[in-house]
Amino acid sequence: MSVARIAGCGFLAAGCALALRMAWLDQRLQEHRAPGVPRAAYAFVPVRWQRRLYTEAGQPLVGRAWRTLLAMDLVAVVALLLLMAE
Repeated sequence: MSVARIAGCGFLAAGCALALRMAWLDQRLQEHRAPGVPRAAYAFVPVRWQRRLYTEAGQPLVGRAWRTLLAMDLVAVVALLLLMAE
């Protein structure tokens, strides 16, 4: 097994962990929905990660969710490149 394959699998596992964290953050965000916002506004992830859709307590979670999504995407691309390099 090559070093690129091992590293690629490691990055892939890290991407999966970030996806789980993102799902957990989204679940926590749903606990902080702003009153009076229609249910349809929360229909699509990550479109529903807008600060205006959540109470003050949920504001820090919005930023964390977007950063986690970005990190997951970057880690997945690195994993893909490493696995393709083999």
